[in-house]
Amino acid sequence: SNVVVGNSVGATLKVAGLDLSQARIVWEGRNQEPLMGASFRLTPSFLGPYWVEAEALLPDGRRIFSSSEFRSVMGHKVTVIPPSTLSITGSPGQVFTLQKSSDLTQWDALITDTFSADTYEFVDDAAATAPFRFYRAIAGP
Repeated sequence: SNVVVGNSVGATLKVAGLDLSQARIVWEGRNQEPLMGASFRLTPSFLGPYWVEAEALLPDGRRIFSSSEFRSVMGHKVTVIPPSTLSITGSPGQVFTLQKSSDLTQWDALITDTFSADTYEFVDDAAATAPFRFYRAIAGP
């Protein structure tokens, strides 16, 4: 999954059939100091892959280990340049999908592409005939 840089993501450890309330859980994550506790929060500060690991020591001496990964991505600012040009900010090499909506509820993909520079310009010729048009850019995998 993807997390936008600067947004916080949380993790908890659960194992079917085991009560972890008395376990000592140590968390580690990319660019984070180890932390002991029942949950873990991480806020990506740069683009790219991140990982989170948890190791639980049960009162009877058994250990449980788990890990997960996600990618941090850049949030995309979409600016409309009248009458029908959009300027989208991003990071070179990052995939994105530009979506449109007339009601902010139902979204349809216009394009999926990859940034070759910090900005991407798109001309929406159909925008002139639409009474309302909203846009958002979604980071790809």
